[in-house]
This record gives sequence, C-alpha cells and structure tokens, in this order.
Amino acid sequence: MKRFLRIIGFVIGLGGFSVAHGAAVQCAADHCGAIKDQVDATCHGTGGGLVYVPTPQDPKVWCWCKCSCVAGDTLVRVTDKAFKRMQDFKAGDTVLALQFDGTWKSAPVVSSDGMGDKTTPFPYAIYLTLSNNISIVVAPDHVFWMPDSTLKRADRLAPSDSLVLSQGAKPIAISQIASGVYYGPMWNIVATSEQDVSSPFGHLIDTSGVVSGDWALQRKETQALQTGPQVGTAEYRKMHISSLSKQKSLPKVVVLNKAKNIRFIPHTQVAIPKDAIHLLPEGEDQAQPNELYPLDYSVPYEMAEYLARQYKTFYPDVEYQIDWLNDAVNAVAFIRNGKRHVVLYGGLIRHHRLQVEGAGLVIAHELGHHYAGPPRYPNNIWASCEGQADYWGAKIAQRKVWWGEYSIDQTTKGAAQLLDLFSKGLLTPQVGAKPMGICSHPPAQCRYDTYMAGLRLQPKPSCAGDPALMKK
Repeated sequence: MKRFLRIIGFVIGLGGFSVAHGAAVQCAADHCGAIKDQVDATCHGTGGGLVYVPTPQDPKVWCWCKCSCVAGDTLVRVTDKAFKRMQDFKAGDTVLALQFDGTWKSAPVVSSDGMGDKTTPFPYAIYLTLSNNISIVVAPDHVFWMPDSTLKRADRLAPSDSLVLSQGAKPIAISQIASGVYYGPMWNIVATSEQDVSSPFGHLIDTSGVVSGDWALQRKETQALQTGPQVGTAEYRKMHISSLSKQKSLPKVVVLNKAKNIRFIPHTQVAIPKDAIHLLPEGEDQAQPNELYPLDYSVPYEMAEYLARQYKTFYPDVEYQIDWLNDAVNAVAFIRNGKRHVVLYGGLIRHHRLQVEGAGLVIAHELGHHYAGPPRYPNNIWASCEGQADYWGAKIAQRKVWWGEYSIDQTTKGAAQLLDLFSKGLLTPQVGAKPMGICSHPPAQCRYDTYMAGLRLQPKPSCAGDPALMKK
C-alpha cells in the first residue's frame, strides 16, 4: 500500500501543480545538483529512483531528478590493491581518481548515496559483459570513459564498442550488452569535488576494472549524450543486428547475488500469437511525438506491476506481462497452451495521457476478452468482442477488484483518460469511424459511453456491437 500511494502521488497529479511541458521531464542537471543532498536523501528514504521537484523558473511546474549510478555491489578501486563495494562508501572515505596526466591518485569521497533493494524494480538498466568476463550493471545514463577520450552513456553503447581498462588504459571489448529489469540497490559517489566538474579528471573512477564517471560527472554530462538509439529498442536492434546476433543469449534471470535475491531480467519481446486480441487495431496504436515517458522513467513500470498484482488477486488464472520496450500504445489478450495471458505494452503504460486508473481499466477490458461471455469473435470463440469486454470490464471486473465506492472513482477517471487517449493521443485516422461488425473496435466516444453504462448498470450501448441491440 505504501508503494501504491507513492505511485498514485506521482502519476495522478501533484496537488494542482503541473508537470513541465504537460508531461514529466527530467530537470536540468544544475537544478538537480543544487539540491542533491535533499534528492539523495529522498531517494534513499523512499527506495525509488526519481524525485519530483519544482522547477526554478516556476514553482507550479515540476520536473524530476534522478539518483542512481551503478549496482550497489559494484567494486570500486580505493588503492592499487584494494576495492570497496560502491554501496559501502561514506562521505570522508577516499577513492582512486584518474588525473589528467594518466595517473591514479587518492581523492576524497565528498558524497555517497543510493536507493533500492531486491524488491525495487529498475525497469531499464544496462547489463555489460566484457571480454575478460567481468560483468557490470549500471543505470542507462551512467557514463563511461571511451578509448578516444570521450564520454558515452551506457544506453548508447554499441555492441562493437570498447571501454577502457583502469590498469594500463588499454581498450577492453564489450562481449555482451543488454537492457533489462534490475532488482537490487543502485548507488553513487562523488569524488574530489561536488561543484568543480570543469574537467572529467578527478571524477573518473575504477568501476569493476573499467574507467567510468562518478555521479557529479554523470549529472553534468549525461543529458548532452542522448544521441543515437537506446539499447534494446527496435531501432537499436536494427542498427546493430549483425553484432547482436553474435552475442550469447543471457538466461531468463541473471542471478547477481543469490543470498540477497539481487537479479537482472533481460528484456525480451513478448511473443504475441496471430490470434491475439488487441485493445486498438494494429497501425492505429502509434503515439504522437514526445507523448511517451522515457524508458528509464520507472513510475509507469511500478504502476503496471502494482496493477498486475492487484488484478491477479481476483483473477489468478491469468498470466500478466509487461512488454516495456514495445512502443505501441496497446495491450493484448490471448491463450497459449491453455493459459490465459494479458500483456501491457510499454507504449501504453508510458503514455502521458494514461494514469493508474486508465491502465487499470485497460486490464479490466483485457480480462473481459477472457471472461465476459458472448458475443464472441467468430474466429476466436474464446474471446469476447470489444464492446462486450469494455462493458463487462467496467461493470464486473472493476467492482470486483476495487473496494466499495473507490471502484466508482477508479472507473470514472479511467474512462475519461481512455477517451482522451483514444481521441487525442494517438495517430488514429479511424478513431471516429463507426464499428464495422459485432467485434470491431468501437470509436472513442462509444467506448467511453460503454464504460459508463457498465458502471451505472445501464444497458450496453448499441454502438458497442451487440447484435441484438444493433437490430433495433
């Protein structure tokens, strides 16, 4: 419940405040740097990776600061022969930092903080294995020192890239790179100075044997390095198809610390069968530019995980999945090997116009395909038609899952969000079209009216496609 309330506070709204540009955006690096102590303390206390703060230009407009760097168990060199885990550093300790002349010298650790535990999901982390078999898990915006003396974000590294060994300054090839969900602590330190980041030197540290930036350098440089496709996306896979095909496949779960259950789950595209039933017709589910939250914005993932647990309590026979890297604004229901499935696409839950109520109503709709009864798809006799799934989801599933009067609020707000999404937020040229057949996708207003009819225990609207009603 504590995590749910935190998600609600993030997603639904901030007491009448607005979020920059109508959607959550990352604050300027200097703004986060100015309030770093408060941000880190908040992240550490809540166990989350994001903190909303007012922008300095307008206190009624909010943005978010991030506090994460590398996996807490990552070894960092403190002397020529000694390492310390990143999460064990405290302000006042010392760490080796790379200098302009190529030497490593002891530097003060001026701050150290982090957040998370084995239950905290980081929905978009980067897993690297080097040719010397050393592996490291980092946040997507963590910066590495490259052989050409430049910095590069972790989520923009190519499979053919090399990093720099801290000992000897020789290139070390990347043998494996993947994005995935990381369950465990993330931590950061700042070396030398919090304020003086005029040069990377003094802020370059040895993480697992390779040179990368501390938190101050990451904070200063990472937003300027957001060029090229991100690891794991369709564009990235297309660009690097040859190199990626030569990589060894990671297991379904990479266990990083068995005793603490710290693990990394690689992103894999959910295999959707041809007879799957989609929330929106394929081709009408593409977001408009800048309508999706970034992949490393964790709140929608936490929201979807919470909702999946909530609905599974009442509908346990369904397998719920999140296809985080799929940018389509959609969801699907299908049956495979006798098992019922509901899949939420990343583009749906990361869409600016959808909040926790709307996402919940989508799950209720997808459950409707499994349980709502006739009328059903003629060629998929297990699946209830679109209008029937909308109606049953609002009438039955929402009442069953959400307690008492809260189901009214949950469904009313969800219906309004989906109307906004279907009618304004998508590139859907047929969004106002009349349904074509009993199982076609009704237009946006009809779907809203159907949700509200189910909530109010009124007859299902004729536009929802019930053959008996359409004859009248």
